[in-house]
Amino acid sequence: MSRLGEIDRLIKTIKDLLLLAKLEYKLNIFKIEEVDIIEFLKEIYQHAKVLADQKNISLELVIPDYPVLLQGDTTHLRRIFFNILHNAVKFTKEQGEIKILAEVRDEKVFISIKDTGIGIATADQDRIFEKFYRVRRMDQEDTGGSGLGLSMARVVARSHGGDIVFESELNKGSTFTVILPLHKL
Repeated sequence: MSRLGEIDRLIKTIKDLLLLAKLEYKLNIFKIEEVDIIEFLKEIYQHAKVLADQKNISLELVIPDYPVLLQGDTTHLRRIFFNILHNAVKFTKEQGEIKILAEVRDEKVFISIKDTGIGIATADQDRIFEKFYRVRRMDQEDTGGSGLGLSMARVVARSHGGDIVFESELNKGSTFTVILPLHKL
């Protein structure tokens, strides 16, 4: 990595740390509005498709055909989904598959991002939401990143009254599910 690239990476890490600190200390940084998560996911899908196409990865969107409303900050919600989708593309080999699935039940929306990537070893699974934790695999080169993305994503989800859970199997893939409460009329 060039010196300029390393400086850019450090600046991004510092900005991420500052944002994470604000989120964790519940500073009023959210701009809450009504969000149709289905329309939101269509937009996220279009952006992720560009990344997936670059690696010849199939990307599928499976969503309800009706509006699903919730209260949220679209800027920070984008962080959640871009982070998870970026990781899915990064750790899925060419010709792999990624699916974005949304399901409504129990007054919540469950948005799953399922990939056929390298998966996460059982030994690493308890730590992936820790700040600065990055899974290291001997058979892979350094993929960059600060180890803050999933930590930040979980904090944002929880700040919206939701959470992120996952299932993963080494060499088979991962499914990250973002759970968010629906807007109550």
